[in-house]
Amino acid sequence: MKALEDFLPRILPYTTACPAPLAEQALVDSAIYFCEKSTIWRFTPDPVDTVDGQAAYDFDIPSGSDFSRVIYVEIDGTKIYPIPREKLPTTSAPKSKPSSYFVTQNEDELTLDLYSTPDAAYPIGMSIALRPTRDATSLTDELYIYWMDGIVHGALSRIMSMTGQAFSDPAAAMYHNKQASAECHKARSESNLGRIVGSLDVKTRPFVR
Repeated sequence: MKALEDFLPRILPYTTACPAPLAEQALVDSAIYFCEKSTIWRFTPDPVDTVDGQAAYDFDIPSGSDFSRVIYVEIDGTKIYPIPREKLPTTSAPKSKPSSYFVTQNEDELTLDLYSTPDAAYPIGMSIALRPTRDATSLTDELYIYWMDGIVHGALSRIMSMTGQAFSDPAAAMYHNKQASAECHKARSESNLGRIVGSLDVKTRPFVR
C-alpha cells in the first residue's frame, strides 16, 4: 500500500495554495471514481460449495476496500445473473440449482444471496470489483505503479474545478478531466483483457447461517 502523501509531489506543485488534506481527499475521490469506472481493482474469493437449504453466503473482502460491483457469479461453472431485491423469490419457493443472485455489503463482508435456495452442493465462483473506502489513508501499490497518472489527473481536475479558490482554474480542470477519462478508458480496456489489480492477501471465509 502507498500512503496518500506519496502522491502529493505530483499534485501540490500545480496547486500550491491547496491544503494537503484537501488534496488527499481529492485523491481518494478520484481513485474511487477511477476504480468504479474502470473495474481495474478486482477480487476473486476462493471457490466454496453451496449447502443444501442455505441461500446466503458471506465472504470477506480486503480491508480498506468497498464493494463496487459484481463481475460474475457462477454456479457449477455456469454464470447466473442478478435480480432486483423486489423480485426476489419467497423463502418458501422450492429448492433447486440457483439461477440468480443478489448481493449486499456489511462492513468488510459481502453477502451473496442465491435463488433458488440450493438443493445440493454446487461450486460457487465469483469475481467482484472493488474501490477504496471514503476514509482511505492509502491506495494499493498497483494503483500507484500503473495508474497514478489517471488518479492524479482526476484529483487535479477536482481541485482546480473548485470555485473561488486561489487554485481555481476551470480551463486546467477540463484538461485534467480529459486526461483522467482517457486513462480510465485505457484501464477499463486492460481489465477486460486480463491485466487487473489483484487482491490475493485475503482468503474467503464463507459464513453458514
